[in-house]
Amino acid sequence: MSIRTAIIPVGLVLLLAACNINRSEDAMKLSNRVAAVNDSLTFYGKQWNDELEIAVNAKDFSHLPEIRGAMQDYIQRRMVDVRTMHDVGGSEDLRNAELGLLQFDQDSILPKLTVFEGFDNTVQIEPLSNAYSALWGSFKNEQPRLKLVDTLMNKYADANDFPKRVDPFPANPTIDSMQRPVSGN
Repeated sequence: MSIRTAIIPVGLVLLLAACNINRSEDAMKLSNRVAAVNDSLTFYGKQWNDELEIAVNAKDFSHLPEIRGAMQDYIQRRMVDVRTMHDVGGSEDLRNAELGLLQFDQDSILPKLTVFEGFDNTVQIEPLSNAYSALWGSFKNEQPRLKLVDTLMNKYADANDFPKRVDPFPANPTIDSMQRPVSGN
């Protein structure tokens, strides 16, 4: 066996290994991009909820449209971004689940946020409670979609041989244990 015939198989093995490493890195980057979208939406949601608590107590809802508008713009931009991502290592299911989550947020969550923007300083507790109950129902309906994205993200990490994502919000309570910000004032 000559050195040339021995080098060719070794070279092919190294080339294939390099391709797999690149694919794994590309897959991890795609997964991180999807995770960043959800982390940002969680941040927007917390920001809006914090502002809602202030708005309810002060009966001044004028700051809610700015946050909701920023969230809406973000969702629309990320829908385009996720839709146009180059699939790597079987990312189709993950991307589609993320698109479904973004579409749900756009169609079901954002309209419920908008309701609060119509309130003024004369609003009574019943309309506030009704609006929050409707929003709460949408949050509960969002949970299976979030879980699906999380499950697919873990499967995607396993399939592409990169570490699973560490939840940046591990202390977050479940939707059922969260306090409602609507007070009786």
